[in-house]
Parts: sequence; structure tokens; C-alpha cells
Amino acid sequence: MYAKQYFLILAQLGTLFVLAAEGFHGDRDLVAQYAEPKSDSVILVRFLCIALAHISLSGEYKQAFELQKYALNHPWKFTSWS
Repeated sequence: MYAKQYFLILAQLGTLFVLAAEGFHGDRDLVAQYAEPKSDSVILVRFLCIALAHISLSGEYKQAFELQKYALNHPWKFTSWS
């Protein structure tokens, strides 16, 4: 059960470490550096952030779809959106 949380924490710490290393050893103009990634590590960190966002939000997506399905299957219980 806690494996998901441990994975997310380790992945976030890893990406933070990679970005910090890029910031300390790269150019000082970070906006220009990250606007168009020139290194594979920046692309990898962006990909991992996207993957982590999808993993962490998958439970909320599932709940939202179940609520929508309930509302569609029981329209007589809802008279107004408010």
C-alpha cells in the first residue's frame, strides 16, 4: 500500500536532485535554459514529472468517472445543477 507513496517520494527527490545539479553546473539563465531543453536529463525530468502527475491523479480520475456514471444512470435524482 505504501509502495506508491515511497515511489513518488523517491522519484520527486531524484528529479529535484537532477534539476539542482543542472542549475548549479549549467548556465545562470535558467529561463532560457529550460525553455528549450538542451540536455537529456531535463527532458527525462519533465517526462518523470508528467508520469508522476498521472500516477498521483489516477485515483481522482477514477472517482470523477464513477460520479459521472452515477449521474448519467440516475438522472431523476438530479433536477438542477445547483
